[in-house]
Amino acid sequence: ALEIIGGGATALRATILGNLALAQAKLGDSRSALSNFSRALEIEDAIGSREGVIYQLRNLGHLHVELGQHGSAIEPLQRATDLEKGIASAYKRAETLGLLGDALAAINRLDDACTAYGRAAAAARESDDPHVWNALYDSILKKAAKLHNPTGHGKPE
Repeated sequence: ALEIIGGGATALRATILGNLALAQAKLGDSRSALSNFSRALEIEDAIGSREGVIYQLRNLGHLHVELGQHGSAIEPLQRATDLEKGIASAYKRAETLGLLGDALAAINRLDDACTAYGRAAAAARESDDPHVWNALYDSILKKAAKLHNPTGHGKPE
């Protein structure tokens, strides 16, 4: 598909690269996936597609988290959360903020993780679908509570 559309910075090229990266990630080719997400992100930035940038940042951050590269996940996820304001659904904002909280918690930036989880919970409460937000909200609250009480025994600190 990339050969058919040729070179250049187009939204279609960025979409194809992003979709290729998703497939590569699922097949375990993380090096190629990271490269293609980065290329797709560069194109989305170059053409000024805010939604495209958000999508690629979210996917890039998520892949870093899955690979255990939590420190590398923070910048793309933070940037995605900043860009999502006023655009993304409440659910997507909550999801991205929750993932950011996970990355921060994994590198022991616990205060920052708590802040991200708090923002994620607030975004989840904004959702129009109570079934959707309840599940996401509960999940986020459990993650935040675990930061305060990692063993799960006794009262949270």
